[in-house]
Amino acid sequence: MRARRPIPVRWRSRRTGRRRTYSIQLRTRGHSRRNPRTCEFAPLRLELPKDKTKGTIFEGHGNIKLGVHCQSEGIYQQYMLKEYLANRLHNTLTPRSLRVRLARVTYADTDPGKKPNTRLGIFFEDIDDLAKRMEGRELPVRARCSSTWSRTSCCSCRSSST
Repeated sequence: MRARRPIPVRWRSRRTGRRRTYSIQLRTRGHSRRNPRTCEFAPLRLELPKDKTKGTIFEGHGNIKLGVHCQSEGIYQQYMLKEYLANRLHNTLTPRSLRVRLARVTYADTDPGKKPNTRLGIFFEDIDDLAKRMEGRELPVRARCSSTWSRTSCCSCRSSST
């Protein structure tokens, strides 16, 4: 899913309680989790207007990954909490780790008959921001094919001689 037009997104500051609404680009990301047979909800990328995020937790960020629950069942909320805690533990062990923030995400369907659905999500620091913080740079890494993907669907495998 690539947004054809900006989507209005609202967030509320936990510190001030103030709500802000912005139009952003929203798109799905990832590979296997984008398949609806695997996950009901694909991970998302928020493409934020840098000039409108001043004074928010998103200040200075252009793209932010949002990890979301894969399925509707309650256990997937527990998986989100475990993933968040694992990342926070990694942060305490080393600064060479992605920073994360836990969020409550409310999905509002354009179908007026559907009720909004609120779940946990995780905002992940962008790799470029981690590299900047570490005074390094991101290096390209060849994608590896999973046995669940066909070799023709994985671009790096098509060019591989194996």
